[in-house]
Amino acid sequence: ASLDAVVAAQRVEEVVAVEPGLVKTINRREVINIRNQVHPILRLDEVVNLKNPDKELSNKYVVINAVGINRVGLVVDKLLGQQEIVIKSIGEYFGDVKGIAGSTILGDGRAIMILDVPEIVNLVYDRG
Repeated sequence: ASLDAVVAAQRVEEVVAVEPGLVKTINRREVINIRNQVHPILRLDEVVNLKNPDKELSNKYVVINAVGINRVGLVVDKLLGQQEIVIKSIGEYFGDVKGIAGSTILGDGRAIMILDVPEIVNLVYDRG
């Protein structure tokens, strides 16, 4: 199972290909060490409770996002590139969906969710 989603480019600070030894576990939380800075990472497949999440990190990327003064990495399987999109609210159809900022339609016609990274971080850390 996979999840296609969009992250707002203004939050993205960098993208790192996961290499052996970059990801460690500290206090039962996964972190990535980039240029001697340690950032927590979140696996979106686990955050949204996808069935059979892929635990293997090889051939994946970590997208480092600015969340306030902190940085958090989102583990992703692939990068679709950067493109301009129009954000559509989903509130009138679905109500308030935690962790989703809205939706958009990609150039290939697919509807895709736009992640609210700060809210996802709050959801994950609030549930411990």
